[in-house]
Amino acid sequence: MDDNNDVVIETKRLVEAIIDEMAASGRFLDSKDEPDMADLGCKQNCRMLYESEERLRKLLMDSLWMIKRRWNEITGNAILMEDLKSYLTCCRRFREKAWEFDALVHRHSRRADTLFGTTAIGRRYLSDIVNWETEAKAILDYTDGLQTFDERLVDVFKIAVKRLKPFFDHVTARELGRFVMNGVSLKGRPLWTADKRQAIVMGKMLGKSCREMNASFRFETLEGKPTLLSYSGHGPVLDFSQYDIHDIIREMQEAVGR
Repeated sequence: MDDNNDVVIETKRLVEAIIDEMAASGRFLDSKDEPDMADLGCKQNCRMLYESEERLRKLLMDSLWMIKRRWNEITGNAILMEDLKSYLTCCRRFREKAWEFDALVHRHSRRADTLFGTTAIGRRYLSDIVNWETEAKAILDYTDGLQTFDERLVDVFKIAVKRLKPFFDHVTARELGRFVMNGVSLKGRPLWTADKRQAIVMGKMLGKSCREMNASFRFETLEGKPTLLSYSGHGPVLDFSQYDIHDIIREMQEAVGR
């Protein structure tokens, strides 16, 4: 926001630091070899993640409270609005990383218990950012609403939403339009109900990264357990045109001129 808004700056800095530590600790969790608990870097990463969760939880709420308190001032100032968008982007990126980290901890629960002394570390961070997102809903809705697409395209996305119901549901035409045209993640992360290869075809045709797809959709294993989409692990084995979703996306792209 500005020089007096230290709490927002501090929140962003801590979020970025935690993302880095999650990535570093994640490499130990996902390693094919047993992690060396005497490794200084490993110990520092785990300790930092364990000790920072409570501080982050407080900063997330304090920064949000400050933004709400100054809302009229922020919305009337283009520079402050850009700072707000940067803060929201940072927190949304953390939400994606928290989902990924929690899934990783869940897959390697025994190793996580050894490294952190608990298997709840991923779930704590995920809970913190989900609670933040709930409290920030009005702000997120407002800023997402600023990213509009040509209203003449609404009918195109209404048709696409109906055709895409075998793959996911509970998404409006405007939400799909903002996802396709502006990169705004889908609200509520609708459940992907079809083959994951179809999701990869859609994502790659739309130029979306795997991270963007995981931020917009929930994926499950055949047993109904939460999982993450993997472009390399779930990759299509046939030409894209052989998948049902291909023609739907292609025709939608042609209609919007992409």
